[in-house]
Amino acid sequence: SVLHRQGACAAPRLPGSLAASGSVGGGLGRAGFLLGAGGRAAKPEEPGKAEARSARSGGGGGGGTSRRPPTGLTAARPQTGAAKLVVAVAVFLLTFYVISQVFEIKMDASLGNLFARSALDSAIRSTKPPRYKCGISKACPEKHFAFKMASGAANVVGPKICLEDNVLMSGVKNNVGRGINIALVNGKTGEVIDTKFFDMWGGDVAPFIEFLKTIQDGTVVLMATYDDGATKLTDEARRLIAELGSTSITSLGFRDNWVFCGGKGIKTKSPFEQHIKNNKETNKYEGWPEVVEMEGCIPQKQD
Repeated sequence: SVLHRQGACAAPRLPGSLAASGSVGGGLGRAGFLLGAGGRAAKPEEPGKAEARSARSGGGGGGGTSRRPPTGLTAARPQTGAAKLVVAVAVFLLTFYVISQVFEIKMDASLGNLFARSALDSAIRSTKPPRYKCGISKACPEKHFAFKMASGAANVVGPKICLEDNVLMSGVKNNVGRGINIALVNGKTGEVIDTKFFDMWGGDVAPFIEFLKTIQDGTVVLMATYDDGATKLTDEARRLIAELGSTSITSLGFRDNWVFCGGKGIKTKSPFEQHIKNNKETNKYEGWPEVVEMEGCIPQKQD
């Protein structure tokens, strides 16, 4: 009746523990969130202090657990690393491609030059005439000795005598001199027997005559003049040379150029002889005629 007279139902006061448990209706449940442990209402904290306390409890030392980073940052890092990897791979592939292209171009150019040089060398070899012994114009038949010789040029360049690609006498070998230069060769083997020169301008003809008398049968004799090869020649010396097959020795004069190839014991005149007279009207050099040259194939002596 008391309740009826007041016209309202007053809610009974409950202990703080029951209010906090939220076992009573919705109004009491909401009130429980505002009660502290002692049943007093908890004051709401300022936002800054709450965040600071949360940071101390989570990030400090001891047994606190670390806070997870925001989900957005965690997902961004793998994506950035993958992008860098893709860029690095792309740069590597591009660099490799460029290098390979340059190398291929250089290789093509090198191979092209190599093939071009090979083709050019082949063409030169095919068009270049073959070289024969002593530089003569054609090869000698079997059982023949190839030879080439030249007289001296004025009193400047000495004569040259070559047999079977072997230079027997020349200015380079330093075994030539003014007068008549002579080389003796074995007619059977082609081996050199002796080489000498005799001064027919200021020397004595006697040693030359004695030398001519010692030549043995079957010996090939090659002679070439340098400067002057006739002034001191005597009839005896000319006769001994004529017996070797010479025909021009009888008319050899002062500063004439003359080359001759004969042999001891020859029965006929030698076909290997060249002679140019000293003539003021036709001389190539002042006081001397031009150089005279000769080449050929000497038959090998048979037993």
